[in-house]
Amino acid sequence: MPSPPSSASLPPTPRGATPPALPPPRQIWRQTRRRLNLAVEDLRRAVIERCEDHPDRTRVVVALDEAIVDLEQLIDAFDGPLFELLDAADAASDRDVREDVLRRLGQYVTEGRQEFARDELVELMDDNGFLDLELRSGLDGALADLARRMGVPAASDTPSERR
Repeated sequence: MPSPPSSASLPPTPRGATPPALPPPRQIWRQTRRRLNLAVEDLRRAVIERCEDHPDRTRVVVALDEAIVDLEQLIDAFDGPLFELLDAADAASDRDVREDVLRRLGQYVTEGRQEFARDELVELMDDNGFLDLELRSGLDGALADLARRMGVPAASDTPSERR
C-alpha cells in the first residue's frame, strides 16, 4: 500500500467538543479506526495484566507495542489514498470524471479488503490469545459499508464473507 500523505489525517477533536459532522464514508472509516484503537488498547491492558508475573513481561509488552505501531502504520497507509479518492469524488463536477473516480475508489476499497484479509499482522493481532479483536472482519465490514454508501462495487470475495 502507498505511504500515507500527512495532510489526509483528520485532526483530533478536543475533549468535550463535538466532532465536526463528517460525510458518511469518512464517518464510517473514522469510527472503525476508533473501535480498532480501543480494541488494541484493551488488548495491551489484558497482556500487561495477565503477564504481570511473567519473566519475559517486558519483552512481550515491547513486542506488542511494536506490533501496534506497525498496525497503525498499515492502516495509516490506507487512509491517505482513501481520503484523496473520497475528496476527488466529492469535488468532481463532471459526471465522467466522478464515475472514473468512483471506479478507482471501488478498486482501491477492493484491494484494501483483500490486503487486510491476507495481512499477517492483522491475522497475528486477531489470533493474539488474549482477546477477540475481530480486526479483519471489522476492517472488511467497514470497507464494504463505505463502498455501498458511495455506490461503488467492491469485491465481496473476502474471507470474512466466505465463512
